[in-house]
Amino acid sequence: MPRGRGKRPRQQKSLLSQGRGLVKRTQLHSFDPAGSDDVEYEVEEILAERTSYGQEQFHIKWKDLDESANTREPLSNLPGDSDGFEDASKDLRSVYWQHFEVRKEGKKILQYRCKHCGPGAEHKDYCGNTSNLRAHLLYCHKDIMVQLKVEEAESGTRSDSAQRNVKTGSIEAILPQISSEQRDRLHRRITFWLVRKGRPLTLPERDVEFREIFAEIFRGCYTPPTYQQVLDNICALSAEGQTRLVTAIRDLLEEGILPSIAGDIWSEGGIAIFGILVYYVDANFVLHEKLVAAIPFSSVRHTGFELELATKRACAIMGIGKFVELLEERENAGEDTVADTVHCTVSDNASNIVNGWLCFDGHECNDHTLALIVMEFLSQTAVKRVFKKLRGMTGHFNHSVLGAKLLYDCERRCGLRECKPPQDNDTRSGWGGACRQATWYLENKAAVLKYDTEHPTKASTAVPNLDGSVYKDHQLTSDEWNIVRECVYILTYCSSATDLLQGTKYPTVNLVLPILGKLARTAAASTRLKYQGKPVEIVHKDVLEARQNLYGGLTRRYFTNLLDCKLEDFCIATFLDPRYKSFNFKFATRWMQGELTKEKAVGFARHCWENNWRPAKDPAEKEADLEEPSKKRRKVQSVTVEAFLADSDDEDEAPSLEPDTVQ
Repeated sequence: MPRGRGKRPRQQKSLLSQGRGLVKRTQLHSFDPAGSDDVEYEVEEILAERTSYGQEQFHIKWKDLDESANTREPLSNLPGDSDGFEDASKDLRSVYWQHFEVRKEGKKILQYRCKHCGPGAEHKDYCGNTSNLRAHLLYCHKDIMVQLKVEEAESGTRSDSAQRNVKTGSIEAILPQISSEQRDRLHRRITFWLVRKGRPLTLPERDVEFREIFAEIFRGCYTPPTYQQVLDNICALSAEGQTRLVTAIRDLLEEGILPSIAGDIWSEGGIAIFGILVYYVDANFVLHEKLVAAIPFSSVRHTGFELELATKRACAIMGIGKFVELLEERENAGEDTVADTVHCTVSDNASNIVNGWLCFDGHECNDHTLALIVMEFLSQTAVKRVFKKLRGMTGHFNHSVLGAKLLYDCERRCGLRECKPPQDNDTRSGWGGACRQATWYLENKAAVLKYDTEHPTKASTAVPNLDGSVYKDHQLTSDEWNIVRECVYILTYCSSATDLLQGTKYPTVNLVLPILGKLARTAAASTRLKYQGKPVEIVHKDVLEARQNLYGGLTRRYFTNLLDCKLEDFCIATFLDPRYKSFNFKFATRWMQGELTKEKAVGFARHCWENNWRPAKDPAEKEADLEEPSKKRRKVQSVTVEAFLADSDDEDEAPSLEPDTVQ
């Protein structure tokens, strides 16, 4: 058995020469005969192994010598069978080679290996430069690399081959004095970067390190812009963008195509901004999204009148209609054609913007409406209590360092990936974060239960949450775990529908009926659900009640109370989409009377074409219509939808709703 506290080397056979050849031994003192070249030593036993300053050392018991003569030797001092590798630092100039051995064929280097990686060092093919050697030291022996950098700084030289390629003054040689045009272009790019990345606008002027970088690169040929120059460039960029948008809108209107707009108010920390976006489809059927205006709204009342006024002013500036306000001292009646120039609007369900945009033909955002419907699901008493507990546990794991460390240990032992539950800003006001949290707890249930069992004391004395409670107050019972599992089954469908309806690169009005119809059918209590491709059951009474709330919200908002004009838009858009040519538009339930058929959807489209889009007839065509009454346009009866459940008659005929199929 080896003596000493170290571990036995893994490949001891390769270290021992069984007494063959000259064996090196380190002198213990000046009178130690080990320094003489004619003294040979033989290894009796390797007692231990250690790493000292990045170098492997072996504790050696020498044959015929007592233990006081034991020494610690590097691998290079130990005997072994020759494998063709030799010290590389003798003939090669780079300082990196002193830490490697090489195998040569003549003067050509074939392979190399590290001296510090021990007996199991892997030999690698030489690629012709020292980049791999440098990378190996950097990632595997950082202390050695640091020491090389220290030596480099002390000597004032560089330790790699780049020393021979750098000439004094080469930067100045390749950077002549830049022109004013080049300077302005650089100013513009820096300003663009500041705005896109949300950096402080004063950064180029006040950040010393930032300016030093440019001074080193350009050697005084270029100085970053001042704060005033940044502001000037922001104005210039805004003007360029406005000019491009005005041109695009003008070309669009000349083709007879009306743009659509969307708007919302963003507010945080006492700052409010009213944003307006314009959407249009080009000749290649690509949907474009452009910013019309970001209007400061902190000091303005958020009334419908103010929102309407701000919208029309911003649109008129961009060429979307004309708007001249009626002033008391003016005699004219003003001019307002903005509403006639906008095809459609989209906003959230807030009453102020809905009332302010009554003059436009528009809709409320379907994603926002769906979020309100899902909140009816999450508002069920038991479900609401469980999701509050999930937020509490999430706060514990995200604020307690020790709690997170113990959770990682539980996840490793359960074969799960080390991660904390997601903590999003919308978990309290929305449902997207709540869905992600519940999904995480469902997938990591085994680790959380292990944490509850093994660390009950820690769990009860953890960092308090915002409401003053601790983790123990939020631990889930077995019944509550069942609620989490079944809620995830349902919310996964809602999440998929939201993702599909959030498209910013493709129109989504044609997806409303198929997707929300499918979701309504899924929310029905009689429908079997699937999760990750496997059938699942919803049996918990509280989840069944919440599911009924979801179903009621969908049928009420999209079927029972949906205005005919909005239903007409959804039907026409769906009918004109070639992917839904097999979609039957047939909706009926046991409590609904009547159905919406494909023929009625076609009637919607024909009515819209005849009244809004069909070119005017010349007198000859009108006389022909009078002579042939049978060819007159069929009268379309008004369809009032008391309800319909949007889905195809046969799921096998329904088109795929995967995101990658939506163009």
